[in-house]
Amino acid sequence: FWLLFKSPEPINLKCYKRTITATGSGYDTSGAATADLKFIYADENSKRVEELHRVSASDSGTVPTNQAPYTPGNPYPENNTATVTSNNLKLSWTGNDPDGDAVTYTVYFSDSEANLTSSANLLPSPYTPTVINGKTYYWKVVSTDSGLLTTEGPVWSFTVSDNTTPVETEAVEFFDKNNNNISTTGLSLKKGDSSVVTVKIEPPHSNLTFELESSDSESITLSATSLDFISTSSPTLTFKVTANDDITSPVTISLNTTNPDYKKEGKAYTLTITGNNPPEITNNGGGDTASISVKESEETQSFVTIINTDSTDSSSLSYSIDGADETKFTIHKFDDSNDAVIMFNNHKPHYNDVYNIKVTVKDLNGEDYQNINITVIEDNGDANESPKLSDTSRIPENRSTINTDTTTLSWAKATDKEAASLTYALEYWTLTDKSDKKIITEVKEVGNTEQVQLTGLKDNTTYNWLVWAYDGKNAAFGTEWLFSVKLPKVPVPTSNIMEEVKSISQKPVTPTTTNVIAQPLAAGDLTQGLTLSYSYPSYNAPVDVYVVMYYKNQFLFITKDGEDFIPTTEFKPLFSNETSAKSGTIFSIPNGLLKQFGLTGEYIFFSGVTPAGDTGFTNYNITWFAVNLVK
Repeated sequence: FWLLFKSPEPINLKCYKRTITATGSGYDTSGAATADLKFIYADENSKRVEELHRVSASDSGTVPTNQAPYTPGNPYPENNTATVTSNNLKLSWTGNDPDGDAVTYTVYFSDSEANLTSSANLLPSPYTPTVINGKTYYWKVVSTDSGLLTTEGPVWSFTVSDNTTPVETEAVEFFDKNNNNISTTGLSLKKGDSSVVTVKIEPPHSNLTFELESSDSESITLSATSLDFISTSSPTLTFKVTANDDITSPVTISLNTTNPDYKKEGKAYTLTITGNNPPEITNNGGGDTASISVKESEETQSFVTIINTDSTDSSSLSYSIDGADETKFTIHKFDDSNDAVIMFNNHKPHYNDVYNIKVTVKDLNGEDYQNINITVIEDNGDANESPKLSDTSRIPENRSTINTDTTTLSWAKATDKEAASLTYALEYWTLTDKSDKKIITEVKEVGNTEQVQLTGLKDNTTYNWLVWAYDGKNAAFGTEWLFSVKLPKVPVPTSNIMEEVKSISQKPVTPTTTNVIAQPLAAGDLTQGLTLSYSYPSYNAPVDVYVVMYYKNQFLFITKDGEDFIPTTEFKPLFSNETSAKSGTIFSIPNGLLKQFGLTGEYIFFSGVTPAGDTGFTNYNITWFAVNLVK
């Protein structure tokens, strides 16, 4: 058959039965019943167009023009949906072609609307994306028909929000470049230093996003502001910390999750960054050299000077002396500050003597030193006089014995001719080990005395102690005194404790101890009120302390619940596993309240101790006292 066509321009035709090139107005198919023709031409925008048409002998008229596919629509999930779950998520849409041509689809998908990325051609929908809980995604579809005409759909969006049980993360830990766990110890950095920090979560979870925040963004710089744990197979991520300057106070890095399905128990995980700054000697101008003078003395262990030091790591701070005259001096660090005192070491300084020593201070971050030239000047009475110390009013008495592991040492204030402001220091050490000397400068002024409280004293131990006063130029030392510590011993097991309590409760008693004190201490009218207090010494081994009240034929154990004291019928101690002395008030009932609440009658109180953990109350000869009988 013949195909008649009209065109103002030449058209290239391809017949799938055979190929011809034609111009003009006719084309012979050589008797074929049908023919597939592809028209190739340029449209009004000079864009190449290819159209495929099948014609037969019965066709007549003009070859139809190919139309572009319909715009993709009806997206799933619907546009702007905020509650899409990630489980088996599939994107779908509708599309077609007005000519009935076959249509393929290309999906563009990303979590950034400005950076949509195309997928492989699909026929038909749906499309399965990879998503992360909590994120918003953008997508569009482009339709292409068999004539290669395309139609681009609008951009749609949805947010993934899985309704799952909150993740219970047991631990978020930080590690340094050497894989040391620094979660508790923190990280130390010098100015200009950087360190990689690894974050590990246990147990690992996917789709967790954490934000990193610094409490001081000027001192340190973080290489990242967020960490994304996107897979359980990779439960660790890293970031870098850089110190821009000397860190003079701790900086906190906070790790906060942004995921709604993550439970962090109300607080962020934190890492502390401290300054890795070496110590610095600050007295005598703080330079590498210094010159000082001391007065001539007949004492072999007289005061020289105090060394003041700045350090961010006082726990590891240590001092040493070397140089030409190092053997003539000793140095002691104060136990409650960064400073130290230099004294002559069994050496008498004489007029015009000159000494040269080098003082070095070290901590884990580095060291500093000062070369000191010391000149002995004449004590001619014109120079500053040392303070005067007296042994009067010293407590405890020399060579006395105390029965507690905590005591207060007290002495009279020193006098000073120049009325200078005085600094005090207390030295103490065990009689058998002077190398264990401790020096305390935190002294409390109480009236006309100065006091220091010592804790953690050892049983069966004798201590030496002395005091010195410093007026800024010279120091005066008191004499050495002694005291011994002997703590009460836990009783030896012999009998049943509760039987002893019951036997005492059967008969009237009189007060025999002050361990538990009930006021009034004599039989009397309870409408006067009742106050119950306790006082216990230190013990040489852990004990449980009990207070029992016997009232209306019932034993009530007084125990502590938080800050409150409560009575209970259970066998419970007032305090558990104690070695130190304790005292305080259990309750104080005002006048009239006992009668008002019907609590009048006979009360008996008992007190005692058992070895810690002995809840059976058997085979211990603990002395229980009926402390008070009131009516």
